Amino acid sequence: MKIPVVIDPIFFAGGGGKFTNKKDLSFLRDSFYPHSSILTPNIEELKILSKNKSEEDSIKFLFDKGIKNIYVTGKINKNKITNSLYSNGFLIKETSSKYLKKNIHGTGCALSTAILCNLVNKKSIKDSCSLSHKFLSHLVKNSIKTNGQDILNFKK
Repeated sequence: MKIPVVIDPIFFAGGGGKFTNKKDLSFLRDSFYPHSSILTPNIEELKILSKNKSEEDSIKFLFDKGIKNIYVTGKINKNKITNSLYSNGFLIKETSSKYLKKNIHGTGCALSTAILCNLVNKKSIKDSCSLSHKFLSHLVKNSIKTNGQDILNFKK
């Protein structure tokens, strides 16, 4: 039985502090991340992982490092936010939803956790990403403000 592994690379704290240095980043990217079932970087993290290459070149660069599935999140274009699933270096599926201008911490963690839950429940990577995108969109749409901070609402 192969246990799915979802990695959400996080390089900066919400307050701006760094979590990793270049040496550690190289090790993670080259030796650790290739063992994942899927990597879920946001667009900024993708650029860091690939040394600021274009999205297409970044995917090829990471695929050549052995990372087979990459779900690039958080691409904002006007009023839409788009996530793109790449498998074996090729674009497989894009999912978009309305962009709600909210600053919510933890969306990447919630998304990667939802993807993992779907994979554990025997969904394909493509279906896991689509279902998780819909789930996260619902959480963001129903987020609540507490002490001036928007947070995901798991109760609605």
